[in-house]
Amino acid sequence: DFAILGSEMARYEPLYMYAGTLDIWLRFGGWEHVWDFKTGKAPATGAYQTAAYDMLLPHYDRGLRKRAAVELHEDGRMATIVPHKDANDGGYFLSFLNATKRRKYHGITD
Repeated sequence: DFAILGSEMARYEPLYMYAGTLDIWLRFGGWEHVWDFKTGKAPATGAYQTAAYDMLLPHYDRGLRKRAAVELHEDGRMATIVPHKDANDGGYFLSFLNATKRRKYHGITD
């Protein structure tokens, strides 16, 4: 049941006013997946990035989709999938986003 549902999808979220370009949204193994491709080691913040992408897709519901970073190795080794399992990552992302906007509004730059 493998299907690519979208690739390189630019999206905007009007309520929280953020945008992103989702690398790939697919379905297999009975689940939808949101993956973000990274060259080399995936950063720890990647979990918040895939959660933000997840919220840009229709029918957002925590736990509906699986999220992961896909590490692409420069030496050609097989890619490594790094799962993002915390259902609260979307809430954390929104907290970071709102804090950053308020800091900018108040001129806090440090």
